[in-house]
Amino acid sequence: MKLHLWIAAFALLAQRPAEREGEPGGDLLGRPAPSLEGVRWIDRDSPPDVRGKVVLIRWWTDGCSLCSTSAPAIRELADRFSREGLEILAIYHPKPRPRAVEDVDVRRASARVGYPYTLGVDERWEALRRWWLSEDRRRFTSVTFVLDREGAIAFVHPGGEFHRSEEVEHAVCARDFERIEATIERLVRNKKE
Repeated sequence: MKLHLWIAAFALLAQRPAEREGEPGGDLLGRPAPSLEGVRWIDRDSPPDVRGKVVLIRWWTDGCSLCSTSAPAIRELADRFSREGLEILAIYHPKPRPRAVEDVDVRRASARVGYPYTLGVDERWEALRRWWLSEDRRRFTSVTFVLDREGAIAFVHPGGEFHRSEEVEHAVCARDFERIEATIERLVRNKKE
């Protein structure tokens, strides 16, 4: 690998949160999370009660390799932090376009991808648009949010994959996973920034 690519990968890994304000989603940090109105919850009559919990919300879809690649990382976070108050919400959004989907199909897709969490369906992308797609510069729909115990947005992963990796071509994926993990760890332990 060329030296300039190693330097670029190192620079991305070394960035601090304050330096990421220009990234997609940086403008949302610290704001109250929008409503999840429009999401149909599978196997529930009402939305999950997440008051006082740290919440990771992942919008995902079937057939998305980035969602599948990120699933083990999300399971790792759930295994590590669920006893400390982390709640995972996996919200399915059908692609290539908004459309009606059956709960049984979402359950099957969830089993394939590996999202055994509280499942929601955003058929019309109503919540996704309110949370994320309101700006043209946001291209990924499989976005991840971390909310603090007060319901404010503490972290936004603007899409794509994240996971542990020592491969140089996945340095950004590994960096993103470490940033999500550190945010959750700080929040569940009530650490101040």
